[in-house]
Amino acid sequence: MVTTSLTSFPFAPRPTIQLLHKLDLAFASLLRGSDIETGAPLPGSETGKSRLSTTEMVRMRGIVERSRVVVVEVAGKDGSLIHERSVGQVQTDTEDDFNMTTDDGTDDLEDESSPRRWEMDIARVYEKTIVELGLALDTTGPSNNGWTP
Repeated sequence: MVTTSLTSFPFAPRPTIQLLHKLDLAFASLLRGSDIETGAPLPGSETGKSRLSTTEMVRMRGIVERSRVVVVEVAGKDGSLIHERSVGQVQTDTEDDFNMTTDDGTDDLEDESSPRRWEMDIARVYEKTIVELGLALDTTGPSNNGWTP
C-alpha cells in the first residue's frame, strides 16, 4: 500500500519521512518481539522473541526494499525533493519522535528545505527494520563454518 500511495500524490518530504519512520519502528518492534524504543514485550510475545516466521520476515524484507526504491524514485522525480514550506509549517507531536538534529547536535529544522537534508533522511528509511531483518535472517551463525576473517 505504501508503494502505490507514494506514487499517487505529490511528494512531501516531512510527512512521508515521518510516516515511514513510524512504520520502521512498528516493523522493527515486530521483528524483535519487543518495543524497539522501550524494550517492553509486545502483546502476544511475552518472551520478547519475534513470533514472525521466516517466510513472513522474507516478505517483510521485500516490502521494505520495494518501499525504499519507490521513495527514492518519487523524491527524485521532476525535482520534487524541493520542500514547500506550506506542507510542514505546523509543528506536530510526531516531530519529537523524529530526529531533527545534525551530527553536531544543532537543530536542522531551519534548513528543512535543503534537498541534502531530505536525501539523508530518505537514505535512512526503514533503517531499524533492515538491521533487525539482518539479525533475524542471518543464517551464518557464530561458527561461520570455521572461517574467520
